[in-house]
Amino acid sequence: MQKSKRVLSLLLTLALCLGLLAISPITAHAGSVTADYTLYLNYSDGTLRKNNSSGEDITVAMAGAGAVVSGSADARVLTLTNFNFATTADDALWLPSGSTLVLSGTNTITTTDTSSSIALYMVGNSTITGDGSLVATGGTATGAGDASIGIAAGGLIISGGATVTATGGDDAGSIGIYINGYMSNLIIDSGSTVTATGNTRAINKNYTVPNGYKYTVSTNANGSSPTTGTSDGSFVIDGTYKYIKIDPVKYVGLFGLNTTYPSNFLNWFLFIVCFGFIWMWF
Repeated sequence: MQKSKRVLSLLLTLALCLGLLAISPITAHAGSVTADYTLYLNYSDGTLRKNNSSGEDITVAMAGAGAVVSGSADARVLTLTNFNFATTADDALWLPSGSTLVLSGTNTITTTDTSSSIALYMVGNSTITGDGSLVATGGTATGAGDASIGIAAGGLIISGGATVTATGGDDAGSIGIYINGYMSNLIIDSGSTVTATGNTRAINKNYTVPNGYKYTVSTNANGSSPTTGTSDGSFVIDGTYKYIKIDPVKYVGLFGLNTTYPSNFLNWFLFIVCFGFIWMWF
């Protein structure tokens, strides 16, 4: 009986240790959508429509392609799972104020419009989160005074380990991330990685890189001749930079895994606990 208990305890301990290993998630394959309209999230009823609140309801079709809506009227959540949307409209994806965009897998939002354009337009204060990635690419503005923008928001929080790339487009007036709220800012936290590119500037507002985050910045939109470093909380990205990349410092974790603080220390703590149990039993 005692031997059976030891075997069971050992199996449970090994299961705990295996839980520390990186396991590749199963990728759900969604679809790609090519359109001539803005994908519009109607805040009142949670439907996805063409161009505006009275446009054609395409919620079911978009869900099949990997864009699913949830949440309430004041806090809509749009989850993208391997969703690729390209349009010739001036705005590609429009989300109401207070929305949360959850990323799963690899996602792209693109507009090829040649007037002023925005790939992802998030009205008011909004959030991008999730463990997936998003590439938002603006069009190519050709008119005088026009601009193309990767992501525009009243205020924006990027969190949850999301990987976000915002490209303003090829025109001279392009901006990667545009924050249009007077008292609002861009906030990057929870181990997220953000890259922004624009021929005017990468971000339209000065941005202070959080303490412990790495930064790569360049006065060239193609990222050439970059300046790199790790912020102590005082490094400011201003209007001189046309390319920026911000990501958390990686630590070597258990079994060589790349982790971010403090998960690295949690990995080692759990490993020591597992080893201690095995040592006591044998």
